[in-house]
Amino acid sequence: IRTIYHLYLETMETIGYKLVTSTIEAKKGDMFYARLQFMGIASAKPPMFVQTSLADAIILAILSGAKLQAVKHVLDDMDDSDWPHRTETISF
Repeated sequence: IRTIYHLYLETMETIGYKLVTSTIEAKKGDMFYARLQFMGIASAKPPMFVQTSLADAIILAILSGAKLQAVKHVLDDMDDSDWPHRTETISF
């Protein structure tokens, strides 16, 4: 089943961009924020950055095969209640 995420990635490719990195970069209270980096398929297109939620960043990275990364201080600032299984699921 195609989702809105598939349509978003296909639209970005149609206009000449490909998702290359998805970076979890900030935690404010109980919210996580991420940045998507799109590179132009043609070298003349400048890179494009989009702010998004943690869930959207993870889903889009998985679907596109883009690199998923996290800023170290965000991982260090996590509480046990933020993601109880983080040590079992993340290896950096």
